[in-house]
Amino acid sequence: MNTKEMIIDSVKYSLNGKKDFIFFGFLLWSISFIIYITHEYSILGILLFIPISIFLFIEGGYIATIIESTLFGSDTHPEFKNIKDLIWRGIKELLILLVYSTIPIIVLIIAIFEIIIFSDDISTLILLIMFIFSLFFSLVIMQSAIIHYEYKHSKLRTAFEIKTILKKLKKWGLVI
Repeated sequence: MNTKEMIIDSVKYSLNGKKDFIFFGFLLWSISFIIYITHEYSILGILLFIPISIFLFIEGGYIATIIESTLFGSDTHPEFKNIKDLIWRGIKELLILLVYSTIPIIVLIIAIFEIIIFSDDISTLILLIMFIFSLFFSLVIMQSAIIHYEYKHSKLRTAFEIKTILKKLKKWGLVI
């Protein structure tokens, strides 16, 4: 499948579920607007932290639902239903993201402390290169883990089956 076909398929997919597409767009717009407002008024941001978090978990859960349904060949949008399930799936997606991004974050923190304390150019460069490679590796593994996790019907344990995920990456042609 070439790039043009993928773009056409993605536009068709978006337009298939117009009601859900509009609701999802409104949800994302609401999050953006609330974040903009809270940036201007700090107290309002504190008060709206929980609703913003819930919106983000719903959004993450719905994206997880989309990934799962398309993995199993669906050409239509999944419906917005069972908000509790969407929030729970969003929390699990966030947990996966946090676990797989710990190494790049640790390397970045070490690099920042190294810059502040020692200011050594060579070691800073080495740490920043390590950060870039660890971030790239983490993103590849994280996306593969999310796909594997959704393929196994959202069983959280499966997102951390590193050996299986690496075997699949090797099978797909990515040598890690």
